[in-house]
Order: sequence, then C-alpha cells, then structure tokens
Amino acid sequence: MRIFESTLSILILFTSISAFAQTKNAAVVRTIEAYARSVDKLFAGQKEPDVVVADVSDYDSDKAEWRTFKSKTNLDTFRDKTETYSVAYIWRARGKIALVAFTKFSPSGDWAEYVTYYFRHDGSAAKVTSELRTFYGDYLIIRERYFDPRGRLLKQTSKFLDLVTKKPKKPTKDVRDAIAGVTRSQYYKKVSALPFYSLLSSS
Repeated sequence: MRIFESTLSILILFTSISAFAQTKNAAVVRTIEAYARSVDKLFAGQKEPDVVVADVSDYDSDKAEWRTFKSKTNLDTFRDKTETYSVAYIWRARGKIALVAFTKFSPSGDWAEYVTYYFRHDGSAAKVTSELRTFYGDYLIIRERYFDPRGRLLKQTSKFLDLVTKKPKKPTKDVRDAIAGVTRSQYYKKVSALPFYSLLSSS
C-alpha cells in the first residue's frame, strides 16, 4: 500500500511539473508572438531592407558564395545575367538584426521556400516561420517554430494545405518523404550562425 501511495505521489508530482512547464511555455510563446507582430509592424512600411545578400554560387555547388548587394534593384540587375537561388533580406532595429527573410527555390521552379527569422536584441532566434510551395502534389506547407533564448524549441506547428485552394490537405507518405528532402535545411538559432554573418559587419 505504501509503495502504491509513493508511486502515486511521484506520478502526481511529475504531472504537476509537466503542467507547469506547459503553462510557462505557452506564456513565453504568446510573448514571442507579440514580439514578432511588433517587428512586422516596425518594418511594414519599409520597402527596402537594410541589407540584401544572395548566394551567387552554382545551384549544385557544395560551397555557398554569399555576396552583398546595394539594393533589391541591384540584385535584380545581377540576376538578369546570373540567377541566384538563395536570397536573404535583412532588417535592423536599434542597430541589431531583428528580421531576416530567406527565399530559396530550384532551377526547375517546382518548389520555393520562404523562411523568416525573428531575432531578439541579444541575437537569439525567437521565432522561425517557413512556407514551402511545391508542385509535387500541389502542396503549401506552413510551419512555425518558437525558441527560448538558449535555442530550446518551445513549440512547433505544421499545416499542409492545397497549393491552389489553400484548404487543408492530408499529405501522403511519399509527399512527406519528398518534402523532408527540401525542408531539411538548418535553422539558425543565433544571428552569428547565419551563413553570411561575416559580411554584415561591413554592411
């Protein structure tokens, strides 16, 4: 009887701790959501980002070659002659990088992925949203990830929608496997981990 009571007490304790952690995480996620909305609002009327960078290496190259451009127009002029398949737009707030928007796509044009990072003032990633549009099965996949300042994942969500109707669409196993190959990209949990970080100090 005593063993049962001890086991029950331990289970209740762990359940209470788990419930407290979930409640705390939910509160942090709400704070991150509010922060992301404030960042969106801050840059809503700013058409030109503070920094424009693009990977100018060949699509099949194993080594990226990031380069800065003076403006989006300047990048477009470059792309008239040489296409770039990974582009990033960067916005700063109070001198610190707050928002980074990546665009990635394939030469065939059968998929495109848009990944947006919301960075805290200390350089840690608060939220990462990704939107993958693929003609493989005609899917739109929207994902959101929330991180604490140490990079610990607090919450993640995924939505699979029809690319045309935008209605929920259940993915097949083949589609999940194919998508995994495209979305298996690294998430940068700190500004200093960005692949073009060394270029930003002079921009």
